[in-house]
Amino acid sequence: MPYRSLILFVCSGNICRSPMAEYILRDLVKKAGDGQRLQVASAGTLDLVGEPAATYAQQLLIEDGIDMSAHRSRGLDQQTIDEAELILVMTRMDRHDILMRFMRAQTKVYLLSEMVGKRFEIRDPYNGSAQEYAYCKGEIEDILTRGYDRVRDLALGLIDLKRRRR
Repeated sequence: MPYRSLILFVCSGNICRSPMAEYILRDLVKKAGDGQRLQVASAGTLDLVGEPAATYAQQLLIEDGIDMSAHRSRGLDQQTIDEAELILVMTRMDRHDILMRFMRAQTKVYLLSEMVGKRFEIRDPYNGSAQEYAYCKGEIEDILTRGYDRVRDLALGLIDLKRRRR
């Protein structure tokens, strides 16, 4: 099997935002025909292990034909950080936590919003309403749809966004 670049999404618990991003991007990768080149995963900074994705998150994705019922939360470890070509985080705190714990992550951690040329955080809908989850999912989906080429190209090493930052 050929090497596939790993794109890793990270949030705090790995039960809301990062799994939604993971499964949305998996769907986009499949539709774009990039499954031979890209793989997608997620993890959390809180090292919560074995929990399913939040019910509202699952319901929202199933409405789009995306089944994430098999998802189980996992924490970050050095091996996963090393395997990832690109790490996309939801907040500046997630980035800070990763950079403090994993020195070799320096050059590959970005805010998800940077994939569309912005710098904002994706709010955590945990314990929130269905509307808060829907808003969060909408933000993630919009970024990944509009920023797909940038995500793909960064993961494949075709561009270096760090050099383009001001």
